[in-house]
Amino acid sequence: MQLMRVISVLSLSVWTPLATAAFPGGGVALVEEATSWVSQQTGVPKDVIQMSAPDRRVPIERCLQPLSFRFPFKGNQRTVEALCQEPSWKRFIRVKISAKTKVVAAAQDLPDGHIINSSDLKIVPYPVSIDGSYSDANDLIGLTLIKPVDTDTVINQSMVINEEVIFTTKRAFEAGELIERTALTRFKTNNPPPNALTKWPTGVITASDYLEANQTLSKSNIEQSEYVVVSATNIVRGQVITRDLISKTLQPKKQIGAQMLSTFEEAIGLEATRTIRAGTPLSVSDVTAADLIRKGEKVTLIVKRGALTITVDTIAMEDGKIGEQVELSNTESGKVIRGIVSGRHQASGIDP
Repeated sequence: MQLMRVISVLSLSVWTPLATAAFPGGGVALVEEATSWVSQQTGVPKDVIQMSAPDRRVPIERCLQPLSFRFPFKGNQRTVEALCQEPSWKRFIRVKISAKTKVVAAAQDLPDGHIINSSDLKIVPYPVSIDGSYSDANDLIGLTLIKPVDTDTVINQSMVINEEVIFTTKRAFEAGELIERTALTRFKTNNPPPNALTKWPTGVITASDYLEANQTLSKSNIEQSEYVVVSATNIVRGQVITRDLISKTLQPKKQIGAQMLSTFEEAIGLEATRTIRAGTPLSVSDVTAADLIRKGEKVTLIVKRGALTITVDTIAMEDGKIGEQVELSNTESGKVIRGIVSGRHQASGIDP
């Protein structure tokens, strides 16, 4: 008797009758009832559910009892099985739901008070946008349900305690100062202040204005920034830029032009095309390839032969930029030799 009760309960959990009246028979009626059942089970409007017509060669008999329906294949809602108990027959119908978006639904029955984890969720297609629903499962992980949720139910904001993270400063920040995450305190709250920053952005973040200690950050308090190369001192036109003449500073990303330099390598060894005041960001138009060796200047030629390094004092016989070959005159012998410009007043020997 106990076994029969269990079987009966399991049967009711799998097969779901739609109507309370007998089924009149016919393919059109079968499709209508199956469509209504799928709509009830999935919450999808009937007008976007497409059912394949039953094979006309096999008549759909009337049923003395209401039809029962189920999705016969686990995790698959593309097929519906219709069952008649008297007389006994069943039919399989193909289902297609014209989905236009995707939403997060429960992958299993979830109780009230449950803290959601990734295994509780799945992404399902849906024909229309649903107010308050979620499209990214990560937005729900860690939230607590305030009501039980059945399998396949689309989860919306009214079903969870929607705690959000806000950020407060541990100390004061000057405008333009870099803000590290370690200098902030994170709080979870169900009622964040209006315009509060609830997600930390990617990249380098700086203060857009002066921030006090223990201040709750809003979106307008911060901005994304990037490092740019600036002149550390005044640079005169024609001066070759060396490492000690430049530095880096943070600037708001929205103020950085496409031509601004962001690495030291883009500037070192180049020549200023104009006089640049200290603290000025450098752009591509501010520099040009420099003559690191000029005709008549002394040049140190460095020749390497295995582990042996020889330096030769020479005089440049022509101007040369980085990587160019130039003629040099040995100051002792007067012999003309060639070298490759490697730096200011320096050249490297050419292998024979």
